[in-house]
Amino acid sequence: TIGKSIEKRNIRLRNELIAELDAEIEITNEKIQDAGSSGDQKQKYQLMRIKKKLEAERVRVQTNSSLM
Repeated sequence: TIGKSIEKRNIRLRNELIAELDAEIEITNEKIQDAGSSGDQKQKYQLMRIKKKLEAERVRVQTNSSLM
């Protein structure tokens, strides 16, 4: 049925978005380490804020889309 195919597509899209967010979080972790190693505290803290936003977005996507 149409409802089932829409639900499957939404689940696939949600999983793709979560995977992209996971990748960005991992990249941000590396950038945080690099900034810490180079002593760039301002950049490090800015990246930490970005990481928190990415993590919050990941939780939002997981939580809201589980209501489908």
